[in-house]
Amino acid sequence: MDDNKEKVFVENLRVGMHVCELDRPWLDSPFLLQGFLLDSEDDIKRVQQVCSHVFIDKERSQNTGNNEYAAEARSKQVSARKGTHQSSTKDNQASAGGGSFINIPSVPKLSGIPKSKDFIPGSLEFKQPPVINVSFESEIVRAKQIYRHLYDSVSILFHQVRQNESIDLDSLLQSVSEVVESMQRNPAAMEWMTQFRDKQQYPVIHALNTCILSIKLGSHIGLDEQKLELLGQCALLHDIGELKLPHQVLHKTGELTDEEIKLIQRHVSIGLAILHDAENVRAEIRYTCLSHHERLDGSGYPHGIKAERIDMLTRIVSQTDVYDALNSERVYTDGMSADAAISELYNNKGTHYDRRLVEAFIQCMGIYPVGTLVELQTGEVGLVISTDSRYRLRPTVLMILNSAQTHFPKPLIINTATHKFGGQTGMDIKQALNPGTYDIRPKDYFDLYQ
Repeated sequence: MDDNKEKVFVENLRVGMHVCELDRPWLDSPFLLQGFLLDSEDDIKRVQQVCSHVFIDKERSQNTGNNEYAAEARSKQVSARKGTHQSSTKDNQASAGGGSFINIPSVPKLSGIPKSKDFIPGSLEFKQPPVINVSFESEIVRAKQIYRHLYDSVSILFHQVRQNESIDLDSLLQSVSEVVESMQRNPAAMEWMTQFRDKQQYPVIHALNTCILSIKLGSHIGLDEQKLELLGQCALLHDIGELKLPHQVLHKTGELTDEEIKLIQRHVSIGLAILHDAENVRAEIRYTCLSHHERLDGSGYPHGIKAERIDMLTRIVSQTDVYDALNSERVYTDGMSADAAISELYNNKGTHYDRRLVEAFIQCMGIYPVGTLVELQTGEVGLVISTDSRYRLRPTVLMILNSAQTHFPKPLIINTATHKFGGQTGMDIKQALNPGTYDIRPKDYFDLYQ
């Protein structure tokens, strides 16, 4: 065992001890930082609630009274600082990487954010979305490959962040260009990937979904490819700070305490710190990470800034982040239907979210967003896999149940806008069904196109 490390039973803990290891994995504990100073009796009580013993770093421990290694620790500190000004206890704690899970550093001030005409809200003219000239069936094969590659890359990155390993974002950020290219060919194929739900892998899937949906909206309002890539990068990394939060707080099934809410809100500053240490990360990405929970009316966090300080990219990510979170199955809740999630955005347009962007999002998602379970006028049931702005009420549907509500031998695709039925062209949607009706879920058909 390291000479500086000592096992201490929790009943013997004292204020000033520096905890460097628990008797359980850090991710299974309520403590944010891997290594923290016990600076109050409350900190000690929290450790005692979850551990039977811990390991103390003797060199980093401070103000521990007459304990057997206090003099040794103070001696080493003085020696290390010979010839320099002796820092305060608070400074020593910071330099040692200290701080408990209730004593996280405050949020940095906003600085260094671009103010060019290309970045300021209001300077952007909404344009017509690109014309789709590649079929869903053709693009879905490439889209799956791109999605799986990005899924693996993000999974590796998130593991590195959780393990406090160095991260390299270059290749990951560059791969967003492949998502943009696919969505320029046919956005429905990549959007179908957002229906792949696994609540055990929510952080990775949410990052990918927010990226895809943000690019979809950005493309719909006419952003060029470079802006779309930057937007996708902002969306992909917006919640990276949550990876450092305690698992049991993020996945708590009951109501959160005020302290737990404040802890979760700190994920924006933690994410900013992670990205600050990474190379070649643009200021816009850091800004979105810090500010995606700000709201136009100033009711958001961490700074409560208002509309004039929230850039266009952050506004887009803010609403796609909320939409996917509401629409997702989590460990502690079932997801809303797509139309219910959109209604939530619509009800808060002009206050929390940009009115123009909410309306544009509704337009590009369609009346029946991809993944919506629908019943046709014939009584048949299927999943929406593609929409066309020219035929908003008649999407392309993956047919699953016949009119007797039994499964087709093999799912088939019908474009309800052009399908011949009853001597006429076109079929009507009778109603949208709640997710999971007839035990049908989009993720079960994720591998349909091999």
